[in-house]
Amino acid sequence: MQTSDLYDLIAQDGRAHRFFAALPDGVRDAVSWQAKSLHSFPELQACAQELLSDYD
Repeated sequence: MQTSDLYDLIAQDGRAHRFFAALPDGVRDAVSWQAKSLHSFPELQACAQELLSDYD
């Protein structure tokens, strides 16, 4: 599913919404800064995984 941005994605895809909500606050904030470039669940996952590896 391609969407216009992160917020459209989490509004339309329950799996993306649950994944985003489960992220640590700092990672969720960092992902939000990239909202305009995230259009699919795989893009959201990749972005979050990269940030999580930096977060530890």
